[in-house]
Amino acid sequence: MEPHHVKVGDSSDHSRRVRVVHISDTHRRHAEFAKAIPDGDILVHSGDFDSFSLAKLPLLRLLEEREIGKVAAFFDSQSHQHKVFVPGNHDMRLASYHLAGGRGRGSLASRLASSCHVLIDSEVTLCGLKFYGIPWCPLRDASYARAFSEPWESLLPRWQAAPADTDVLVTHIPPWEELGREVRERIRPLALLHGHIHRGNGVKYWEKGGSDSSVLVSNAAMDEIPKPVVIDFYHES
Repeated sequence: MEPHHVKVGDSSDHSRRVRVVHISDTHRRHAEFAKAIPDGDILVHSGDFDSFSLAKLPLLRLLEEREIGKVAAFFDSQSHQHKVFVPGNHDMRLASYHLAGGRGRGSLASRLASSCHVLIDSEVTLCGLKFYGIPWCPLRDASYARAFSEPWESLLPRWQAAPADTDVLVTHIPPWEELGREVRERIRPLALLHGHIHRGNGVKYWEKGGSDSSVLVSNAAMDEIPKPVVIDFYHES
């Protein structure tokens, strides 16, 4: 399928173009999708690289290193200058590294740092754009895919921690209810990139509170509708 292609900003003679390619929810089908991913400056994956299986739960620790290696190898295979990864609720092996005491975030970062920027309540500035990543999802009793999952009431402080000067907010879930208000009224990024909703692949726009501008909202979930989203950001060079 042809990718969605949108632009943000004024494409004047004095502006610089930064092409961001957004994908999400590849669920271990990354090899199938790899050749269909367009070239660009920055590749963003907004979670669920993995696909959790209850049958493999007893082997979780044994599979950690192999699965993390697959994430690194996938990003290494892509030509983009920069890569950003924000995990999702199926990325159990990554979550176990993040949450496991002394080898948590440091170990995860050291294994993937040469391949991509893993954003877990953290930021990075690339090509003049500030990215901030929030992997957290609401905890659901009916699902065993509970990586980076917390009770609903714990999620708002995660969004409130995002800097107000964020250009591109990357989350796994769409910001429902008060999370959406936080995005529109306080953070007010140029774009919000998420996944999680497999049948919602596409783009839309939200009005920012107190202004005439809008937030581009991209859902690049690939599992059912394998269409990446290509976003050309134009800003003063």
